Amino acid sequence: MPGKHWVRLSVIAASGAAAIAMVTAGCSSSSSAGTAAGGTGTSSATASAGVQEATQALKPYLGTPTKIGVATPLKSAPDKGKTFIYIQCAFAQCKSVATGVTAAASALGWTTKILSFDETNPATLVAAMQQALQYDPVAVAFNALPEQEWSSEISAYQQAGVPIVPIETGPTTVSGPVIAAVGDDGAVQGQILADWFVSASGGSGKVLLVDVPAFGLLKSSADAFTATVNKLCPACSVSSLNATVAEQGNNQITPAVVSALQRDPSIKYVVGTDGVLFPGLPTALQSGSITGVQVASGDATVENEQDVMSGTETAFVPTNFEYLGWLAVDAVARHLEGMTIAGGDDGGMPEQLLTKATTHAASESADIPADFRSEFKTLWHVG
Repeated sequence: MPGKHWVRLSVIAASGAAAIAMVTAGCSSSSSAGTAAGGTGTSSATASAGVQEATQALKPYLGTPTKIGVATPLKSAPDKGKTFIYIQCAFAQCKSVATGVTAAASALGWTTKILSFDETNPATLVAAMQQALQYDPVAVAFNALPEQEWSSEISAYQQAGVPIVPIETGPTTVSGPVIAAVGDDGAVQGQILADWFVSASGGSGKVLLVDVPAFGLLKSSADAFTATVNKLCPACSVSSLNATVAEQGNNQITPAVVSALQRDPSIKYVVGTDGVLFPGLPTALQSGSITGVQVASGDATVENEQDVMSGTETAFVPTNFEYLGWLAVDAVARHLEGMTIAGGDDGGMPEQLLTKATTHAASESADIPADFRSEFKTLWHVG
């Protein structure tokens, strides 16, 4: 999750067909699907079927989510007076998670302590995890870095009896002190973006997929995107731009995207696994005399949403980062009561596809569903 997600638009379910029409309308490549697929009736029919499947799969994500992904109430309100530690990365998205953690812990009568780490230096996360144990916390949560970067601390947490709640760290082994992998929805976002691309391109597009594989969540999104495109669109082409954490931190990805598009002007789609990866891309494309490119990504930032509203970027999947903070606290409360932690790997994350037609305001964290805070409080018997 580098950088992720925003006040959302209300798209009612009845408008789904119209919204899908907006997604697919005006695509210059749609008329060439049969030719790109080989010009045969069978190939054309295959391409058409893939586009139809992708378009249908988008429908659930065109409206605004109305319910959180957790439904079972706690047995009782948790005991007060505990300390929850969140180790915060430098991304603005992590700050939004911290806001959610702080508010959720406060609702339970807990105190939050915020530590910090540098996502470009995994050793700083390990050091912060070691420091966190000094505060006798009820649990410790953090974002971004995959399990292999912090697994050295699992035994110490096991011995201390302190739960670990990784947030958006990609596929994680939920065992021992690791009680939940919250917000691991990268694969879901990757599928949504792939369905958008196949639908928008009419089944014959060329896309540049931008990723930082060192972030496990983003890699799972890229893998799901590629697998879905390969399944639904044999005439489509996916080129990968895999950057390092350092390149992302130094804002080197945007110029790399421009260079890739200049080398291959036939690429008319750019999809990122996280919107934070290519800041200032519309301006950079204009400076590079690159036109007619549609841009989409997961984990939309404020800048991405502003660009969508202005029409310089096209489609994004936002993330409610504050919701992730509440979900992490919810997991710990359920663990204390010996309950099953609901939601699966993605924690029941609300998902939505944003386009110009469905974005009314820009915010760093998607406020979906609008009453998610009160829904959690009701489940916790503190509402």
